[in-house]
Parts: sequence; structure tokens; C-alpha cells
Amino acid sequence: MTTEELTAASFYRRIGGGPALQLAVSEFYDLVLADEELKESFATTDMVQLKKHQAALLTSVLGGPSAYEGRDMVDAHTGLDITERQFLLVRDYLVSVLWKLHVPVDIIEAVNSTVMSLQGSIVTA
Repeated sequence: MTTEELTAASFYRRIGGGPALQLAVSEFYDLVLADEELKESFATTDMVQLKKHQAALLTSVLGGPSAYEGRDMVDAHTGLDITERQFLLVRDYLVSVLWKLHVPVDIIEAVNSTVMSLQGSIVTA
């Protein structure tokens, strides 16, 4: 296992594993769905399924025990006309939830970096 893989695996353990991720995802979507600018984008979305996908994606990003098997970011966001502003709002909500849950700074920075690396695959408008 590489140093990067060991670090990612320790990220998952350090935040508390699955239960901590479930809490983070739940609080994250509470904020997103309360935002007047964002909530319409999720009006017809199966939120139970989306939360499962988000938890699986974060588990994978943080080096958890299961790999993300959902659609790639381009396919998942094609046709949604997501603006840069919306993308950054969503990113800000995720980071704020991680801060609120006292996730260590190095993990928040790694998550933020990963999210920002996906911007070109998600922003289409």
C-alpha cells in the first residue's frame, strides 16, 4: 500500500467511519435543500438514493472499505446546467459541515481539493 493509500485509509478511520459519514451527508443535504438557489435542482431527485451515492463517494475518497460504483461525474451531472456559483455553494456547504463536525483540517483540505478537481466535470452552464 502506498503512503497516499495509507493516508486516505486513515482519513476514513480518523473521522469515525461510516456513522460519521452518514451524519455528514445528512447534515450536508439539509443545508443544500434549505438553500433557495439550490433546492429546485433537487426537486425531482430521489434523495435517499442520492445520499447513498454521496456516502459511497465520500467513503471512497476517504479511503474507506468500499469503492464508489456510481456513474462518473460527467454522466451524473449532464443536462443539469450546474453553474460555477451553484457548484461552489455546494462545496461550501460540504466544507462547513465537515468543520462543524470537527473533521481535522488535513482531511477537509483533501476533500476540498478532490471536490475542486471535479469542477470541470460538473459545471456545465
